[in-house]
Amino acid sequence: MSAAATSANGDPVPPASVERILRRLFWQLLLRGRVATKDGKKPFRIGLAGMAAIYVLIGGMSALGLRNMGPLPFATMLHSMTLMFASLSLATGVGQMLFVREESEILLHRPIRPEQLLRAKVHVLVVYSVVLAMALNLISWIVATFCKGFGWRWLLAHGLSTTLLMVASAAGTVLVYQLCLRWFGRERLDNLLATMQALMAIVMAFGSQLVPRLAGNKSFAGFTEVDGLLLLAPPVWFGAFDAWLCGAMPTANALLPVALAVGVTAVVFWLAFGLLARSFGQGLMALHEGSGIEREHTADRRLGAIVNSRFLRWWMGDPVERHGFVLASAYLLRDRETKLKVLPGIAPLVCMPLLLCTGPSEAVSSGMALVAIGYLAIVPMTPMTLLQRSEQWRAAELLRAAPLPHWSPLFHGARKAVLLWLVAPSTALVLGLLWLLTGNGMVLPVGGVFAATLPLYTLLAGVFAAWLPLSQPNQAAHDMGQGCLMVILTMGTGAVFVGALAVAAHFGWFWPVAAAALAITALLHRAMLARVRSIPWPRAD
Repeated sequence: MSAAATSANGDPVPPASVERILRRLFWQLLLRGRVATKDGKKPFRIGLAGMAAIYVLIGGMSALGLRNMGPLPFATMLHSMTLMFASLSLATGVGQMLFVREESEILLHRPIRPEQLLRAKVHVLVVYSVVLAMALNLISWIVATFCKGFGWRWLLAHGLSTTLLMVASAAGTVLVYQLCLRWFGRERLDNLLATMQALMAIVMAFGSQLVPRLAGNKSFAGFTEVDGLLLLAPPVWFGAFDAWLCGAMPTANALLPVALAVGVTAVVFWLAFGLLARSFGQGLMALHEGSGIEREHTADRRLGAIVNSRFLRWWMGDPVERHGFVLASAYLLRDRETKLKVLPGIAPLVCMPLLLCTGPSEAVSSGMALVAIGYLAIVPMTPMTLLQRSEQWRAAELLRAAPLPHWSPLFHGARKAVLLWLVAPSTALVLGLLWLLTGNGMVLPVGGVFAATLPLYTLLAGVFAAWLPLSQPNQAAHDMGQGCLMVILTMGTGAVFVGALAVAAHFGWFWPVAAAALAITALLHRAMLARVRSIPWPRAD
C-alpha cells in the first residue's frame, strides 16, 4: 500500500471528498468549457471576473428607478432584471454541464454515485448564478441603502431574496431539464435545449428594454399592494419579501407573496434535488443510449428528398454545392452544438427590429419600422460565422484530401442553407410583424426590395478569405475585432439602403429607385462571386 499524504510538518493530510473534487472539476468546466485551440494560441476569454464586471455595468442603469420608486416596485424591477439576465447565463451553463455525454467516458466507470454528481453540479450552478445576480444588483443594492424608505435592512433583505431567487431559478431550470429527459428522451431533449436557449435569448432581448420603461411608468412606480394578476409574477413575490423585511410593507399584505416565494422555492428545490435526484442516473443512461437510429435515418431521407427536389436542383446545379448544402443543413437542423450556438445567437437579432419600432407614438413607430428593416442585414452574418466553427475543426482537413478544384461550392451550399432555413423565415416573420404592429403600407415593399440584397451579406464571409464549413476553432480571438467592424459596416449599409428607399417612397420615386437598387445589387453580386472564385485554397499550415 502507498503511504498516506502528509503536510509540511509531517501531519497526515485528510483526503479530499469526492464531491469537493467534482465541484472543482465542474467549476473549471463551466468557466473554461471545452474549446479547441489552434496554432498553440489560447482562445480569448473574459472569465468570471470580466463577466461580473459587465453585469455590474449593465445593472447600474436600474438605479435610475430610485428617483420615483419605493422599496416594493424597485425590488420587483431588480428581481425581474435578475431573473432575465442571470437566468440566461444559468440556462446556458446547465445546457453545457448538467447532461454531458462525454463525461460517461471519464466518470461513470469510477465509484461515483449519480446523487454525488448531481449535488456537485447543482452546487456549482447555484454559486455561479448567485455571483452573477449579485454583480447585476451591486450598484442599485448599495445606492438604495442611503435612500429614504430603504435603510440598512435593505442590504440584508435584498441579498437574502436575491439568493433565494437564484436558488429557485437553478432548481427550476434543473427540474425542467430532468423532466424533458425523462419524458421525451435523448433526441427530443437536444431540440428542447436549443429551443429553450433561443426563447431565453428572446426574453433577454425584450427584457433589455424593461428597466427604462418601468422606471418611467408612474402606475408601476406607485403600486404598494400585491393582489390579482400580480400574484402570478415571481419577481413580485421576492420584491414583497424585500419590502417586508425593510419594514415598508405590512405583514398582513406581504404574507401571501412571501409565502409563495419561500414555498415555491422549497417545493421546486425538493422536486429537482430530492425526488427526481433518484432518477438522475437513469436520465444519464438514457442520454448515452444509442437509440434514435431509425429517426436519424428518417431525417436523412427527408433531407435527401428536399435536396433532390426540382427547385433546389435548379438553384444548386453543382453536386458539390448540394453536398455542402446537405452538410450545413444537417448541422443547423440536427446537431446540438450548432443549434445551441446559432439559435440563441440569431433570436435577439430577429427581435431587435420589433423593439425598435415600439416608439412613444404611432407616427414614430411607423417611421422606425422602416429604419428597423435595415437591422435584418446582420441576420445572415451570425450563422455564417458560427457555421465555420466547431469543436471538431481538425476534421475539416478531410476536405483538402477530396478531389475538389475549388472550395467555393462548399461555401455556396452552406450559405444557401442559411438563406433557406434561417434568413428567409426570419425576414418573412419580421416584416409581417412590423406591418401588423405599425400598419405602415411601405413596410412590405421596402422590406421586399431589401430582402433581395440579403444574399450579398452571406457572401461577405468568403470575399476576404477562403471559407470552409466547420474548419475553425470556437471563439478565435483574432477574429473578434474584424467581426465587430463587419457588424458596424453591415448595419451602416443596411440603414443607408433602407433610408434611400424610404426617402424615395416619400417623394413618389420608390419604384425607379428600387429598380436602380436591384440593378446595383445584381452587379455587386456578380463581382463578389468573381472575388470568391479568385481566392485559392487556404494553405495547409
